[in-house]
Amino acid sequence: MPEFDNASNHVQLAATFLLEDLRIRRFRYHLLRLNSVLTAADVEDLQELARQAFQKGAAADAADKIKERSDASPLALTIADITRTAALLSPGREKEELMGALMGAYLSTSGIQGVDRSLVACLGAIAGAITLKGESIRDDLPEVPLSEYLSTAD
Repeated sequence: MPEFDNASNHVQLAATFLLEDLRIRRFRYHLLRLNSVLTAADVEDLQELARQAFQKGAAADAADKIKERSDASPLALTIADITRTAALLSPGREKEELMGALMGAYLSTSGIQGVDRSLVACLGAIAGAITLKGESIRDDLPEVPLSEYLSTAD
């Protein structure tokens, strides 16, 4: 089991990767970080899924195409399922959950050794999607004073 007493080092490495990829401004570079857990077909289909999600197209259909492939990787299936559900339940927000899943997947595997990278990437994808979904939900809620939010009282 890897040691996580240096978790901040992993955060810094992942943040460096994220910044590099965002500066390049190409979606495919996010996918390239995951070449050890995605196939060429996964990358192609995930790029199409992103096109549909960002252009408010048929993201659910693109996700179904991935889910129907017998050779789709666990991570591609995870990202497709997250994006499909977002497209159906929160139309217009599927790109946020797709990006959260993708970023969570590759940032969770940055520099970590001695683990099942596919499993870690899938769990990271779920956590990333939840994080961005939580942000969008939070934005829709009325604000409360910080003292109330941090209060230990019920």
